[in-house]
Amino acid sequence: GEALGSAELYAELRRHWREHYDARVRHTAVPVKQGAGEILLWLAERELPCALATSTGRELAELKLQHAGLRAHFRLLVCGGETPRGKPHPDPYLAAAAGLELDPSDCWALEDSNHGVHAAYRAGCTVVQVPDLIFPDDETRALGHRVENSLLTVLAALESLV
Repeated sequence: GEALGSAELYAELRRHWREHYDARVRHTAVPVKQGAGEILLWLAERELPCALATSTGRELAELKLQHAGLRAHFRLLVCGGETPRGKPHPDPYLAAAAGLELDPSDCWALEDSNHGVHAAYRAGCTVVQVPDLIFPDDETRALGHRVENSLLTVLAALESLV
């Protein structure tokens, strides 16, 4: 709090930021990570089921995926507030695997956040982290999961498995 002056100022700044963010994503496509479309097409061509486990609420998640032209690629969405506990708990990934009728150990989880990595790891998924703005901290790195700098290298790894 002191760097921002007060809790009230922080709350006002956060509200203002949220209003602008919501207005932007409701009407404009957010940037899609390079390689995301290619991975989703690769999965679709092989009829491999795909789910999204996100902390974002359903309405906003659906809108963001529609604007990006990616919604049809996901058989299932598990959104913020739809499981008893959110990330970093495993509940979203357990729900996604169950919804796809798969054991979590048969699922790959592609994550950008440390909380998401912990959630997927605790669920028993094979985790690949592609950091966006925040890189893995020491606690997250200690999990021993794979960290890639691009979804294109993740796609190459998937292709090497078949």
